[in-house]
Amino acid sequence: MTRVLVGMDDAGWHVLPDRQWPGSRRANIDVILVGPGGVFVIDVKNWREASVRDGRLWRGDADADDELGKLVRQTVAVEEVLAEAGLPPTEVIPLLVLAGRRNIRAALDRVLVIGEDDLVREVVPRGARLEPEIVERLLAAWSRAASRCRARRPWRPSPFGLGRRPRRGR
Repeated sequence: MTRVLVGMDDAGWHVLPDRQWPGSRRANIDVILVGPGGVFVIDVKNWREASVRDGRLWRGDADADDELGKLVRQTVAVEEVLAEAGLPPTEVIPLLVLAGRRNIRAALDRVLVIGEDDLVREVVPRGARLEPEIVERLLAAWSRAASRCRARRPWRPSPFGLGRRPRRGR
């Protein structure tokens, strides 16, 4: 998917791949795209048989709407972090991107399902909704949140059995 986003940095966009999902220990967000057109939380699916039928997302014959729910929860977590920088939630858009696909566009609840080759065509027309200073403020807020997540990682005992929690102040 990065091949699709190449060159967007020249237009003021910042691609943040593989970011920790705020509030979780191990879950990640595939890509957060921050730029003049807003903030996009992107979940990439490399599914051969993906489709949108009857207002639902399908992976072959299996209902895949749970993936939409997960993406909405990720988006809400990003909204909460970026609210600290003054970003309205309406500027954070969840995109479920189907890798290797094109000419797909379906709105399911608040998630937009698109093909990978349609990504730039979807993002760029939003225009300059955010000034460069605001984009920088958002990136700084995300960086602070990421630092807090790293700082909260739980202590784990040594695999060698030397495992008492270290005391503070020593």
